[in-house]
Amino acid sequence: MPNLFAALLLSMALAAPALTAAAAEKIVTLSGASALLLDVPGRVTVRIDPRGEARARVRMEPDFLDRITVRVERGIARIATSGSFRSERLHIDVVLNALESMDVRGATEVELERVEARALALQASGSAQVGIGAGRVRRLSLRLAGSAELFAPNLAASECTVYCRDSANAKLACSESVSGQVSGAGGLAVSGNPKRRAVRAEDAAEVRFE
Repeated sequence: MPNLFAALLLSMALAAPALTAAAAEKIVTLSGASALLLDVPGRVTVRIDPRGEARARVRMEPDFLDRITVRVERGIARIATSGSFRSERLHIDVVLNALESMDVRGATEVELERVEARALALQASGSAQVGIGAGRVRRLSLRLAGSAELFAPNLAASECTVYCRDSANAKLACSESVSGQVSGAGGLAVSGNPKRRAVRAEDAAEVRFE
């Protein structure tokens, strides 16, 4: 099963152009948000800081800065694009006080630095790429579609529910139980030696326990 996320992060770090004086930024407060919806053609770094200021910092070319919309509605921080454009400098830093769910769409590339939560629900679709650095979650719910990828082998989850379809791929660690369904041409790789395993593979999908 292909795992592109580690290589993607390295290529992003090497190839991303440095911000120059021509770059612009805006900062938007995300008070009250505990869920995140991302649909932007660029990189997003997400950090959880219970005592910090919840905000989004958007950095990119000044001509396109107003094309990124950031707002909070009913506890959901929504960061998306307005109209089509191509940016080589778009980078968004997000700080939230807590994170209960995250929905990643389109060509968004997300790095969640660390998360500590009782429950976390993640969705990814399109060609989205999601990486989680480390942390601990009691219950992890995952839904992937399209060619989306999740890379989270260092996130210690106890109970995992996973649904992958199309050509989506996921790599995660689970210690107690994992259940769900993987279909299409995608795959799931699970480490952590979970005691209870109830994942159904359909079509050409692959489920592997490492």
